[in-house]
Amino acid sequence: MVNNSKIPGQLLFEELAINFDEVLIEQFSNYQAVEYFLTEESEPPFNATNLEKVNRYIESFHHLDAVKNWQAAKTVLFYKLNTSNELFWQLGGWGYYQEQIELLEKILHKLDKETNLICFNSIGIAHRKQGDYQEAINNFQQALSISRKINNQKLEAAILTNLGNAYRDIGKYDKAIELHSQSLSICREEGDLIREGMCFGNLGIAYRDIGNYQQSIQFQQQYLEIAEKLNNRQAQSTALSDLGVAYVSIGECEKAIEVYEQCLIIVREVEDYRQEIFCLSNLGLAYSHTGMNDQAIDLHKKALSLANKSKDCRSKINALIGLGFAYCNLKEYTQAIDHYQQGLELAEYIKNWNQKINALRGLTDIYSLLGDYQQAINYHQQYLQIAQYIKNIKNIKESNNNVRF
Repeated sequence: MVNNSKIPGQLLFEELAINFDEVLIEQFSNYQAVEYFLTEESEPPFNATNLEKVNRYIESFHHLDAVKNWQAAKTVLFYKLNTSNELFWQLGGWGYYQEQIELLEKILHKLDKETNLICFNSIGIAHRKQGDYQEAINNFQQALSISRKINNQKLEAAILTNLGNAYRDIGKYDKAIELHSQSLSICREEGDLIREGMCFGNLGIAYRDIGNYQQSIQFQQQYLEIAEKLNNRQAQSTALSDLGVAYVSIGECEKAIEVYEQCLIIVREVEDYRQEIFCLSNLGLAYSHTGMNDQAIDLHKKALSLANKSKDCRSKINALIGLGFAYCNLKEYTQAIDHYQQGLELAEYIKNWNQKINALRGLTDIYSLLGDYQQAINYHQQYLQIAQYIKNIKNIKESNNNVRF
């Protein structure tokens, strides 16, 4: 029976089952350090950062790594915290992507194939969150290869999804649709209903990106139906959020606001901060489209603050672009240009073509409204060049039809 009076670190130390009688003398101090950090070190103060709160586990991991006890190091890294997430996964949830990558790389190729698979996949997710899409793709492909070698279709489907999302990030939508469709087929074979729903959601996003909004809405509605059937609140919030984006794209902003407000209630209930940022930004965009720009600015500022705290670059860009759009609608062009420029620079830094296009389009519109047609043409040409490069038919069509000069 588990002694619930013990702190998690003490329980973990017991799980490690270190026998000091068998420890080599040259490794003794490292194992003593593990015992100290897990059983004796004082609890972190209330106002400690999330990283400081898990420092005892990270220090223990490094000492186990130093003595090449990879299995014990993995036990620490995969230990479930009070958040119900494993340590390595929670680090990513808090935005400590680089720390997450460095820890996972230390046990890569040290244990079994399934551990390597989990490491490659998780490292890929972290690189994608940082905007390093090619490195993400490389890691996902390594994970995919292992999943097929060990014939684990459930993990294969999950990795195909991650790989599809990474290809979407770099504008290769046909490849993304192909990978998400492969994942969907496997999920149906396996009877994995929740992942089937996620596949519908990802296909909906990809079809939205190529301008097929009706198909996008159909996929998102299928995802929402599955999420509601399973009473999966987190999946419901994701489906509602992406459905809202599709509604905005076809001009049905009232519907979008309705689903975003439903989404916001759920994400706050389940404490999904990443999804809350996404929802706040998109709700702000919907408000801007209905002329409620002051409310939109308030929402985008909240999203920007949360994105800065979580170090989520893509969410930060969305908030900056949303602020640019709202300020433009209010004819506060200096503020609008400043926010669009910040979004553009960050999108260039992480090589996110979709977000770069959105920032360039906003700057094109502003300089056209200001009568600075040379600058407008400059941004428009950059916008069109990228749209052509990623073969985004929707953006090329809009670029040719919506120029204001």
